[in-house]
Amino acid sequence: MKHRKLRIAWSVVWGMVAVLLIVLWVQSYWRCDNLTRIRQSSLTWCSINQGISQITHDTQPIFGTKPVNSPRWSAYSTDSYSNPHAFLGFKRVNLTSGISISVPIWSLLLLCAVGGFARFPMWANRFSLRTLLFATTLVAVALGLIVWLVS
Repeated sequence: MKHRKLRIAWSVVWGMVAVLLIVLWVQSYWRCDNLTRIRQSSLTWCSINQGISQITHDTQPIFGTKPVNSPRWSAYSTDSYSNPHAFLGFKRVNLTSGISISVPIWSLLLLCAVGGFARFPMWANRFSLRTLLFATTLVAVALGLIVWLVS
């Protein structure tokens, strides 16, 4: 009973993450959402398509003749396309200069459910509710700053 509010906040955060994943999961059957980060020496690409989230990291991408001096982020949506999947949607592909990993969104939802129902961590007795709210505000400001910089 000592940290009841923290346990409730912990479960609510995991629940919100699960709802956002469900929205992305449903949308992925109509639209393919992509997020890329291009650097001078690498390309990182994340996409959600047909209920599968895929992360690809390539250390020797082909950019053409112009080198990229500063990291660039880009987010875009395309029409959904057919994507061959491996066992239950899990797949790992070794590229010549990188790696590609595919994970189904249902497994991420299962992870959210476990996180939401798990007992609140033992370190929680060191922090007050005020500290938790302050940390949450800082995380929200950081995420807002990232979205502002990307767009």
